[in-house]
Amino acid sequence: HTVYLFQCRHDEVTWEIRRRYKDFHMLHQRISRFLDVSSLRLPSKQLFGSHSERVISHRRQALLKYLEDLLAMLDQAELSSPFNISSAASSSSVLSPHEAIVSFLEIPEHLGDPTASR
Repeated sequence: HTVYLFQCRHDEVTWEIRRRYKDFHMLHQRISRFLDVSSLRLPSKQLFGSHSERVISHRRQALLKYLEDLLAMLDQAELSSPFNISSAASSSSVLSPHEAIVSFLEIPEHLGDPTASR
């Protein structure tokens, strides 16, 4: 399996998250319980050639775009955190969109909840 590395930033704090494609799929499912995310597109899952550098690079960029679009959508709905994400090299419980994205991004505890002041 392929693990994608993303770098997250809030103000001057930076951290990395590592996610597999299935983690993005699970996030999409959780968010879709609350919001219409039909306009957001996850890259397709390929059965053959999925470990080639070209496919991995293309999928990484598509996953990054998905995250950026998701955060923009949540921001419009006043549900997200003001985090920047960039590309660097399973629970069934129901989470709110805010909880799902905070969990997915592994926001460091010392940052607290930057959305609480909104």
